[in-house]
Amino acid sequence: RLRVDPLRMIAMRLKTIALLLAIAAAPIAAADDHVWLVPGAGGDMQYVEQFNRSLESIRASLVNNHHYEPDRVRLLGAIDSTPEKIDHDVTLEEFDAAWIDLIESLIPDDTFLLILIGHGQSDYVEPKFNLKGPDLTGQKLAEMVAALPPKEKRVILSFPCSGHFSELLAPIEGVSVIASTDGPRQIYLSVMSGFLVQAFDDEWADQDGDGALTFYELFEFLSQEVDDYYANQDFVQISNVSLEDNGD
Repeated sequence: RLRVDPLRMIAMRLKTIALLLAIAAAPIAAADDHVWLVPGAGGDMQYVEQFNRSLESIRASLVNNHHYEPDRVRLLGAIDSTPEKIDHDVTLEEFDAAWIDLIESLIPDDTFLLILIGHGQSDYVEPKFNLKGPDLTGQKLAEMVAALPPKEKRVILSFPCSGHFSELLAPIEGVSVIASTDGPRQIYLSVMSGFLVQAFDDEWADQDGDGALTFYELFEFLSQEVDDYYANQDFVQISNVSLEDNGD
């Protein structure tokens, strides 16, 4: 039989409670936040349309329902004259160049939300988010996020193997991550992005009804909806939504 150290269990529970309280206290949608929405390379047209439609809907909800300033919600790959509509695949070079400008435009008191939707992969050593041309690696994204001035940074990853990215991002101070998988083993496309659109578009994810959607409320909503989807369809669950803030 396994023996459990009661003091260790109490310490773990206190740590978990502290994490949840810290995350729950911070609304995910606030007018002074900055948001980046990044579509991955879709490959097949059905995925291109799915990824783009999801991010375009999220941008519209953030501006119209959550009162973000339009110029603080950037949809990468969008037409300059039509910032809510994606018109081309994002490259790593474009991502990197825009990120340098972003770093210069933010201050420590800002908060930042990054949402990536697309395809991903992992060889258990280096996870990748698929872009047109060279992919965005987990190590590269971790370096980019660590360079941002804001003390509070939130990341939402909806793509296969995204949980492997969480392991690299979450140890960075001030970073919390919701991922559509719990690690590199879950290699299939998740249904989480559809529920992410729903979470921003209606009031169901705001569980206490106070009008402020928190990061933990969003995690609970996404986790429950994804679990219910597989249960209701009588499918084997191929992805589990995960929450990380320290990489453990």
